[in-house]
Amino acid sequence: MRTVGVLILLALIFITGALWVERDLVRTGKQLETDVQAVIEAAKGEDWPRIRSSVERLWQRWRTIEPRWNLFTEHPEIDDINDVLSRLRAYTEAQEGAALLAEALAAQRLFIHIPRKEAFRLSNIL
Repeated sequence: MRTVGVLILLALIFITGALWVERDLVRTGKQLETDVQAVIEAAKGEDWPRIRSSVERLWQRWRTIEPRWNLFTEHPEIDDINDVLSRLRAYTEAQEGAALLAEALAAQRLFIHIPRKEAFRLSNIL
């Protein structure tokens, strides 16, 4: 009987941890997505000072979030995000509007996709 109690407790700890991780990924993913949306809006208006500040804000936020995402996501996806954000910064410096917009949309897709992929759902477990 004691074994069953321990197993139930471990299952509850696992489920609670998984739900906490999912909540954190979704919350931080939305923050990053909001920052990317600011970059997209500035890029549509070709407001380069605003683009620079938005890209820098996105970069700084990512640097604070990245260590937590490294714990819970696959590293190739983290590498993809770093690559996209590096290109985004380069296109900002070169003032390449079309390329910047394409990279911003790619970053937005990653920030939406990863939390969904890591969600604690039966379809993701099986």
